[in-house]
Amino acid sequence: MVSIIDLAMDALAKNELDKFLRGDKPYDIKLNQWVAANVPTDWTVIIPQGIYEIYKQKPDICIERIFEDTIIKMICDNLVNLYVALNVVYNQLLWEHDHRAAFRINRKKIIPLLTKKLYEKQKVLENDFRWLGSGEPKGLWSEVMRIDSILKDEIGHGVL
Repeated sequence: MVSIIDLAMDALAKNELDKFLRGDKPYDIKLNQWVAANVPTDWTVIIPQGIYEIYKQKPDICIERIFEDTIIKMICDNLVNLYVALNVVYNQLLWEHDHRAAFRINRKKIIPLLTKKLYEKQKVLENDFRWLGSGEPKGLWSEVMRIDSILKDEIGHGVL
């Protein structure tokens, strides 16, 4: 069985970190039993066991810069990538707050861009009922608002 760090290293070597963060084949993993079955991948596993392990084991790679650049690229891309970037940033911010993140992202650069793109895509998100938007009256926008609310409660600021 291939480890998460091996998957992440393979994605880096192929310049496919966005595919790794989305859980696209061949970077798909078995979801933890506690993770909703209707999400693209388990960010609570792939970030700590992939991205953070590379940061710790191979500091010469500068994964934190590549990670940030990939998040920015995804925010500015299609709706799926925006949704994935939101979830990646959400987990990263919570882990930074709890001192569990291996590094900090550039919030001043990423959060305003994420906020802008989420509002630009609000109507589309409201009408997208994939993943955690399924069964919600405002589709994926409901998930955006839920994430924003949790971040405000937990760390004092959200993404909206």
